[in-house]
Amino acid sequence: MLTVYFLILICVVAYFIMHFMSHRQFKRFLAIAKLSVFANFRVYKQHVTSDDEANLIAAAATNYLFGEEVDEKHQALDMHAVNSDASTWVFNDPLLRELVVQSLRVRLMLHYFKRERLNSRVSVLLKRFGKEFPHAPTLETYEVLVQKYFNSVDAASQEQLRLRFDF
Repeated sequence: MLTVYFLILICVVAYFIMHFMSHRQFKRFLAIAKLSVFANFRVYKQHVTSDDEANLIAAAATNYLFGEEVDEKHQALDMHAVNSDASTWVFNDPLLRELVVQSLRVRLMLHYFKRERLNSRVSVLLKRFGKEFPHAPTLETYEVLVQKYFNSVDAASQEQLRLRFDF
C-alpha cells in the first residue's frame, strides 16, 4: 500500500515539475514573439519616421497586438492611428496574424494559472482573428511558430534576440 502512495506522489511531483517547466518555456517564447514583432514593426516604421518615434510606435503597436495595457510613454501618440496601423499590418501578414492569435491564447493560459484577468482587448483581437486558427497552441507548435516568425526579423535584431534569449 505504501508503494502505491509513493508512486502517486512521484506522479504528482513529476506533473508539477513538467507544468512549471512548460510554463517557463511558454513565457520565454512569448517574450521572443513580442520582441520579434516589435523589431519588425520598428523596421516597417523607420522608413516613414525617426528612429525614436519608430521605437515608440512599434512598442505601442506591439502592446496593442499582444493585449497589453497602454503605456504612459505612449500617451502622446495617436493611439487610434497606431492601433489601426497595427491591425492593418496583421491583416496583411498571415504569419504575423497566426503569431498574434496564438500568443494571445498563450497569454490567456498563463494568466489563467495566475488567476489574473486580462483586459478586454485580448478577447476583441481573438474574436477578430482567432477563427482562422482554431487549434490551441502546444509548447511544440508555438515554438515552431515563434521560430518561423523570428526568421523574418532583420539580422541585427535576430542577433540581439539570440544573445538575450539563447535562441
